Amino acid sequence: MFRGLGNMASMLGQLGELKEKAVKMRAELARLRVTGASADGRVSVVADCHMTVHEVTILDGVDADGLDAAVLEATNAALSAGKAAVKERMSELTGGLDLPGLSDLLPG
Repeated sequence: MFRGLGNMASMLGQLGELKEKAVKMRAELARLRVTGASADGRVSVVADCHMTVHEVTILDGVDADGLDAAVLEATNAALSAGKAAVKERMSELTGGLDLPGLSDLLPG
């Protein structure tokens, strides 16, 4: 009747360990910087995996008319790189399994 309780306790313990690892990973991802650039390479943006932009670099020669598009392009590239890093780390953490609630501990 109570044979499954040992397995359940083991699974709960593993889930607790996974949660601890996810919390540590969240801190690591906050420190991880990703870079995106415009197609012409004249604008680059550095962001973290919490989707916060930290730096924008604009090289000489970028005209004002194309600047807004270049900044948007570079920003979106950096944020996409951050999301990809989160997804990759999450896959490493869970072995590819989608565990409900665990992704809430991570950014993105």
